Amino acid sequence: MDYSFFRYYFQVRKTIPGVTYTFTIINFLKKDSLYNHGMKPLFYSEKTAERQQLGWTRRGHHIKYFQNYIKGHPLLSRDKIYYSLTFQMVRYRPS
Repeated sequence: MDYSFFRYYFQVRKTIPGVTYTFTIINFLKKDSLYNHGMKPLFYSEKTAERQQLGWTRRGHHIKYFQNYIKGHPLLSRDKIYYSLTFQMVRYRPS
């Protein structure tokens, strides 16, 4: 059984309400992902937690996990196949 899992973290600041943002995270090694079967990325907002007592939430749309074709980068192994996760989100509330 494969017990590998994704773990990634990044921070976004100064977004504009109503704008759709696209994120792409590259160089995963797993061939398939629960993102292809309906799972959404987890988000945490300090302001939402403060205002609504709401912690981590699953959000995002247009979520795709797919094989990418990044080759030839000196930090990557040439004999492995790499995958990417891409998703979009909209910030609805002003800060």
